Amino acid sequence: VKQVGNKNNMAAKFKQITRALDKLGLKYAVQANESIAFLSVGAENVEQIDIVIALEDNGTYLRMVIPNLLMIGDSPLKCLIHQTLLDISYKSSLVRWGYEPMSGEICASVELVLANANLTEQQFCCCLEALVYGVDTVAIPRLQSVLEKGVDPGVEEMGQQLLENLESNLPDGVIDALHNALSDRIAKNFRNLWKQAEQYCQQSFPFEHPFYWASFISQGIG
Repeated sequence: VKQVGNKNNMAAKFKQITRALDKLGLKYAVQANESIAFLSVGAENVEQIDIVIALEDNGTYLRMVIPNLLMIGDSPLKCLIHQTLLDISYKSSLVRWGYEPMSGEICASVELVLANANLTEQQFCCCLEALVYGVDTVAIPRLQSVLEKGVDPGVEEMGQQLLENLESNLPDGVIDALHNALSDRIAKNFRNLWKQAEQYCQQSFPFEHPFYWASFISQGIG
């Protein structure tokens, strides 16, 4: 009786999911056991986003997953990509980021504990919107910049915000003084490096002694 009740409860919750998808006007496919739905949505920064929506553990958990978001494999930028995703995760809500080390797959997901509660359309739409927004608007532009330029624009934005905070809290003229001091230090370091390069070029060549050229001279005579 308990198993039948769980199945009925799970079927009712899945019906709530399909009803919400219908109201949103989204096309989807349903797995035979009616616990998983597959759909694709349009996006601005990628052609489309594929989403898997699943009820798990007899309807106790709702899980929305965007698989194969990115395949990084043994990319030399792997550490920077992970750092970027951790920063996004720290600054955003709901969306989780996962990494599968065997395949190198990056995925995004939202999980919601339902237990014995009913899933409301507002909850469902909020989770779906957060997932799509977090991937398309937040993550994809930053990850594309990391892959193309090797730079996380989020770090640049943080530096700009820090500068703006300093400008608003420090007395007038302090930022300009810091800029001048840093410029002088950079110029001084460059001059020191240039001098070291000149000194290196003026050093004696290690193979200038005729001893090292004897074999070539002998070959020429022969």
